[in-house]
Amino acid sequence: MAAKKKEAKKPVSKSRKPRKPHTEQHAGKAEMLYRITEVFRYMLQAKPRGAICQIMANKYDMSERQTSEYIRRARIMLAEKLDEEIELSLQYHLKARQNILDQSVDMG
Repeated sequence: MAAKKKEAKKPVSKSRKPRKPHTEQHAGKAEMLYRITEVFRYMLQAKPRGAICQIMANKYDMSERQTSEYIRRARIMLAEKLDEEIELSLQYHLKARQNILDQSVDMG
């Protein structure tokens, strides 16, 4: 019979605080999207990051770290919206330019 090897236990740091039991309910996907959209609106209103963190922390009782994550996601959403608008604007202006060129060729 093979002898069982004793597994070495990791030493536990005495300075480490014990974790409190997890009893809080996390926000679902729809709630997260709502909160990110809310942060997005605050960003469009040009509110400073600190104000957004404070508003969200007071309203939803969340940590600064979680608020920072929502701000990060809202920035990504803002960049995507701007890219879409820039692309549409570019297409519009290129089409207008092409129309002007076509008109000048038609006129001779």
